[in-house]
Amino acid sequence: MSVETAKQRPRSMTGAPRVSYPLSVGDPDGYGSFAELDDDGHTVGCHECGRRSRNLGLHVRVHAMTAAEYRQAHGLSTGQALIPADLARELAEHSRNSSTSLAARGEP
Repeated sequence: MSVETAKQRPRSMTGAPRVSYPLSVGDPDGYGSFAELDDDGHTVGCHECGRRSRNLGLHVRVHAMTAAEYRQAHGLSTGQALIPADLARELAEHSRNSSTSLAARGEP
């Protein structure tokens, strides 16, 4: 995956290095790697500032970006969750349990 543009991304407010386009999967991209989410299992790293967070979708607001803009800027797929693996498992389990209990009560 590469981005088809010849311009450089500006230096972020926190001093992340400039990145030249086009980028390929795994290329250095700010504080991360292009098209890869830095997930240590408990937190995810922000490409913009390097901060680790439990919910990157909320954190990117400090960079005046939406989650969709962040995904696009860093080559992440539109379906990529911006949360760590353990939180994703926790939410999935909660969802399964909620669906099961609703079905048991005869609710849709």
